[in-house]
Amino acid sequence: ERGYRFASLDAATWCDHLATFRAAANAMFGNNPGFRPLSAEAFAARYGAGLARLLCPRTSVVAYAPDGSIAGFHLTMPHYGPLLVQGAGAARVPLADLSYECHLPTLIAANRPLVGIGKTLGVHPTHRGSGLMHAMLQHALDGGDSLYDSWFAALIRHDNVTATALRESETARRWYGLYGKRLT
Repeated sequence: ERGYRFASLDAATWCDHLATFRAAANAMFGNNPGFRPLSAEAFAARYGAGLARLLCPRTSVVAYAPDGSIAGFHLTMPHYGPLLVQGAGAARVPLADLSYECHLPTLIAANRPLVGIGKTLGVHPTHRGSGLMHAMLQHALDGGDSLYDSWFAALIRHDNVTATALRESETARRWYGLYGKRLT
């Protein structure tokens, strides 16, 4: 009713509008500790086609503002770990070859619980407080309801707004430390 529009986010959409998503990401995450904006070339190398082919189009979403700009996005993917580990033997998939389209059927055929990973969720600062974060989380849960058995949220600081929103449904948490040292 406020004019926001939600659309599934697939690999083609991500790649076709990569520059726009880069600008949105810079605005969304610019105040995070340690954030450094990437050049267009570096963003494309790190978050271009290689990332796009991993996205789950059923659960990834882009939220458009009433003016058509990107108000937020949520990137999700299946947990590809079982295909990447040494224990997969001859069925092990090189990371560079991994894709949602080719490997989701393999994960499903393994007949074990399928896990969805919430990789990145961001709302543009001008649209924070509008309920978009919760709406995008709901999109992921609704889209993945018949697909994923459980969910992980990746790399969320304990004071992150998304972490706060997910606490009610949280069943486990793992803590990791990030340390830095100046190299000379």
